Amino acid sequence: MLGLAGLGLRTLQGLSTVAPQDLLAACADGRWTRRRGPRRSITPEIREAVFAVRKECQGRSRISMSAKHRLLHQYVAERFPDFPTEKVPCRDTLAAVWQEWFGPQGGRQRYLRSAAAAEEAGVQGRVVVHRPGEVLALDSTPLPVKLRESVFGEPVSATLTLGLDLFTHSAPAFRLTPQADQSVDVAMLLRDVMLPLPMRPGWGEEMA
Repeated sequence: MLGLAGLGLRTLQGLSTVAPQDLLAACADGRWTRRRGPRRSITPEIREAVFAVRKECQGRSRISMSAKHRLLHQYVAERFPDFPTEKVPCRDTLAAVWQEWFGPQGGRQRYLRSAAAAEEAGVQGRVVVHRPGEVLALDSTPLPVKLRESVFGEPVSATLTLGLDLFTHSAPAFRLTPQADQSVDVAMLLRDVMLPLPMRPGWGEEMA
């Protein structure tokens, strides 16, 4: 159950010196278990093909792992004609390698493309915000209720586009768009954020 059959002699000798009450913990946190080595089926040619398939898939809609496996075969056949076809990993191996290298990839393709572009640009995962308005997080979600464009209009679905200031945790602007939101709606939302609000009586210099 613990996979002790695959351990070496020195690892088993080290485990024999551990107290019985700490043996399970030592195996669970990886202190005595050997790290898994690289997959033998992932040769330099296959590694190049996997990254080429990932780059090709980023510009498309979400496709299945079977389609990615066919693209892998196609790339290897065109790029390395002398590479044996039987040495190309199967679909299950490709799925496991894809999970290890690139994560679950469960988001939308546009979000994955944005994350890949940020990684290529050198943007780190942690962003430190120093002033209001420096970083604005945008998100869109369909409203669970329907809206009327007029008093006697038909109920229609709407999308809420919200901007959140990461420094003040405030919502400086939002828009309700009939049906799905478009890029022009997001641009107009950013325009609303950049335009200053008129000063009201009683507002001090801090509000300005």
